[in-house]
Amino acid sequence: MKQYPANESGSFLPKQKRFWAYHGSGLGLLSIVQALIILQRNQLVAFDFIAHNLWCLLFTLAMLGLRWVYKKYSWGAMRTIKLIPSIILANMVASISIVVVMFGLLLPFYLPELLEHTRHYEPEITANGLTIKAVIGNFLQSMLFTLIWAFIYISDSYLRRAKEAEFRALRYENSLKEAQLANLAGQLNPHFLFNALNNIRFLIHESAERADNALTTLSEVLRHSLKTNASEKITLQQEMEFIQKYLEIAALQLEHRLMAKVQVSAQVEGCLVPPLLLQMLVENAIKHGIDQLPEPGLLDIQINPTQDARLAIQVVNDKPEQESQLVAKLGIGLNNIRSRLQLMYGNDAELEIQHDTRTFAVNITLPMEFSA
Repeated sequence: MKQYPANESGSFLPKQKRFWAYHGSGLGLLSIVQALIILQRNQLVAFDFIAHNLWCLLFTLAMLGLRWVYKKYSWGAMRTIKLIPSIILANMVASISIVVVMFGLLLPFYLPELLEHTRHYEPEITANGLTIKAVIGNFLQSMLFTLIWAFIYISDSYLRRAKEAEFRALRYENSLKEAQLANLAGQLNPHFLFNALNNIRFLIHESAERADNALTTLSEVLRHSLKTNASEKITLQQEMEFIQKYLEIAALQLEHRLMAKVQVSAQVEGCLVPPLLLQMLVENAIKHGIDQLPEPGLLDIQINPTQDARLAIQVVNDKPEQESQLVAKLGIGLNNIRSRLQLMYGNDAELEIQHDTRTFAVNITLPMEFSA
């Protein structure tokens, strides 16, 4: 089994120096302000010093957790109307956690000292009142800082993704002409056209109506190939309509030897996919699998959503026993598909090959995208 790079959701501790530089600079500036306040007030120095450093530690852990959730569950792909409430709720949870842990650790030791200090200004304040006041005040402060941190981090993430997308778009644009030529060569190669036209010629003598339908289907296949090469992505429904027509043309040559089974979940019909991606998989499956069998072979296409809201494409075909030759022939085509997916999705796409003595399967997982 051969597997290509999986989707990387990121580790809990970021490895980028840029992250720690920004985060450390922010905490450093905050520490300078806090030090000036402590020196000016010259009271509760030990408590303020310990509380500030503990808060910085808890704040860092909370923000690392928020960053991990943001990456793990792909919040960057959320619509703004869903992202904003999610960020606010996550920051509230983070702020509450910071305050509860901090005062849970400090108040048992410093509550009498804090109470004595506060009664100089509020003589009637109680221990419970002081605790509630401190918790609410620090919660609001923590909420403010966590929201600022989240805003800066998300803005920076969007900018970096935009730059990466722009870079990938440039790379994709540079390779698009080559991909177009390769697709055109695959769709319009003389062997494919010769077989299709030759079978249509025989059909003319058997049934003029069937020959006319086959010729219409062939023209639609070629028109689709020319039209979609200029597009970056099309809907899965459009791609599957093309696949059905492609299979009709292939059946002219293979007749009963090609048994096709296609199952597409209604939930994913509107998903966007690279044009001709499935065609390349189906062409490989037929050319190097079904067509090499002396008996009828099954081509099984399954497309469904995954539990983590991604698009799973599986193409399985019966194959001859000479699997080493088959895998070698398929390697070039699948490597081309892999390169194309890498250009369009980066590490968010997966391609996996599975094969046994009777079948050959290609599994592709893509981000689930819909047109705006």
